[in-house]
Amino acid sequence: MKNELVRTAIAMMMSCTLLLTLSCSRGEEQSANVTPLGNPCDESNIDKKIEKLNERILADIKGNRKLRSQYESQRFRFEVKKVGNSYAEVFITGKVSGEGTLEALVDIFDNFEKSKCVMKITMSPTDPAHSSDPVTTSAPGFEWQLCEYPLVACPNGECLSSCP
Repeated sequence: MKNELVRTAIAMMMSCTLLLTLSCSRGEEQSANVTPLGNPCDESNIDKKIEKLNERILADIKGNRKLRSQYESQRFRFEVKKVGNSYAEVFITGKVSGEGTLEALVDIFDNFEKSKCVMKITMSPTDPAHSSDPVTTSAPGFEWQLCEYPLVACPNGECLSSCP
């Protein structure tokens, strides 16, 4: 009876230690959604919003070990551009590799799209390390819009069936 009580106590202590370790540990890949930069989407001036978006996205990328190393190795890059006077679009070129890396990158940009801070994201496989051309809207690739199909993102920041 005493042996069983000792085994139960040891098992409970090990379980508590494991739970405490898991609950207090910071994952290897922490999303940098909580940064001192604040929310760039709250900025009313579009030029300042784009500047703050660039800073925040870069901070979020650098907050993820895998993304940081690939960004610093110029495997991919991004550019936030102003469209009209009301909203921003993001252009991403290059490539990422590794388990969970694309998901982490998409999560960063998805946060800004969900808040309607960015209306459209275009991804292109063009390798930025071997190209001196700036990221352009004509780059072939995958386009991801905030607007629900069949609506499209228009330069005035609205989702319409066709842009005026």
